[in-house]
Amino acid sequence: PSQKRTINTKAKLSLPVIGTIAAIFLMSVLGILYYTILNSNDTQFTSNKVISSKPIVLLSQIEVSGLSENQSFIGEGLTKYVASSLSKYKSIRLLPSSVSEIAKNDSLSNEEILDQYQVKLLINPTLQGFGSNGRLTIEILDLEKNVVLLSSTKKIQLTDPLIAQENIGSQILNELKMNVMNQTAQLRK
Repeated sequence: PSQKRTINTKAKLSLPVIGTIAAIFLMSVLGILYYTILNSNDTQFTSNKVISSKPIVLLSQIEVSGLSENQSFIGEGLTKYVASSLSKYKSIRLLPSSVSEIAKNDSLSNEEILDQYQVKLLINPTLQGFGSNGRLTIEILDLEKNVVLLSSTKKIQLTDPLIAQENIGSQILNELKMNVMNQTAQLRK
């Protein structure tokens, strides 16, 4: 018997396969729409602001003047030392040092820092050197209320730069611990 075999080249898609593909497509489209709408609502209503009960703190770069060449590195590591210690406090949110650099390079006013970064507390330390002596000034501003919370000046010895760096960092942290950390409870109100 001679019978011809025909090869069926048309692939038949079964109803479950078509249903699965349609469901995946529909879920993808809905997911993209939901994500797009959600993102547009977030940017529209919050302007990309992070909402948190912790006050946002910005530590300005420590400005140093009047130091000799062998003392000039005191200020370089001081900001990082203080920032590292501040970041351990769970009651605040410390912004990265890059924000401080941007604010300084762009000459942002306190109002602009508040608007752009939602900074509650701005810490402005300065160090002036006079031979082996120095003066450390710490100013802490509440940007929302536009008031100075703390302005403190301390005399320090700069005879050994590494010890001076530790002493300066400790003094800044002590001032913050005693004054700012107590203020954070009031700032949340």
